[in-house]
Amino acid sequence: MALAPGCGGAPGGGLPFESAGAAPAAYADPGMTGAAPVATTLSTTRPPSWSTQFKTGDEREFVLLHHGRGTLDFGVPDDAADDGRIAALVFPGAGLSLSPPGTGPAAATEAVTRRRFPFGTFHARLAPATCQPTEELVSAFFTYFNDGADHDGDGLVDNAEIDVELLCGSPHLVSLTVWTQYDERRHAFRKWTRVIDLVTGRIAESTVADRYGVVPIGRDPALARPALVEPGRLRELGFHWQPDRVRFFAVLDGREITLWDLRDAARVPQLPGHLAFNVWHPATHWFGPGGPASAPASDAALEVDWARYWMD
Repeated sequence: MALAPGCGGAPGGGLPFESAGAAPAAYADPGMTGAAPVATTLSTTRPPSWSTQFKTGDEREFVLLHHGRGTLDFGVPDDAADDGRIAALVFPGAGLSLSPPGTGPAAATEAVTRRRFPFGTFHARLAPATCQPTEELVSAFFTYFNDGADHDGDGLVDNAEIDVELLCGSPHLVSLTVWTQYDERRHAFRKWTRVIDLVTGRIAESTVADRYGVVPIGRDPALARPALVEPGRLRELGFHWQPDRVRFFAVLDGREITLWDLRDAARVPQLPGHLAFNVWHPATHWFGPGGPASAPASDAALEVDWARYWMD
């Protein structure tokens, strides 16, 4: 079972960061989505409520999923890891198989915790899969729960999901999405997405909750963090999830850089969710020029050093 509905950003359409014309205005948050980004000291100095180093044996806490020649191994040696070991979630290369790899989250290589987590803070140190610009894979770190029920009685199936998604075709972009509903039978959903260019600090965002697609809203120089987009480099990302707020951040030099502070209780999932990591192939480039995306010709891996959770 691949858990996430996926496509948090803009499937089928490009994000015009590179389009001609006037540069976006300086960033000014419209209010609904929270305060401007800041750098703070780490918010989690106490021991975590739960953690994993993805060493051999830790897989017992996860449901592991892969398709075709995809593989998922814990305890893989890696000198850059804190303990010298990582989990490697490998998506199979299209050029090495007689049958092409699948498209969409249903064909993901994925690790999902057996337990569910309530409100709290989630950190992970990971290196997203890499590929050529014409190819595409989504490397995702997220929480998820959808049991097909309408718990809040609003007429749509509840979907408790918080996504951090990195695309190998556009490695300078990070896509952040919060879902509250995803009703597959009715083809209806409610979510909000923000996309950040970590080289220029440009920002794009959803305009309505029940449509895909994002539009540029400005630029924040504080979010120009090229150190976060070096291919193959392990980097620390996380989010603090509260009943009325989700704050996404990256950790650099021991400080949290806020990427997005969503402060709107109506857009925040309320049900505990599984913690998950996956890598999968979308049919199109979500951002930049858009258009069809090829599956990587060679095997590509999402590498995860560790994950930690602090209950509020």
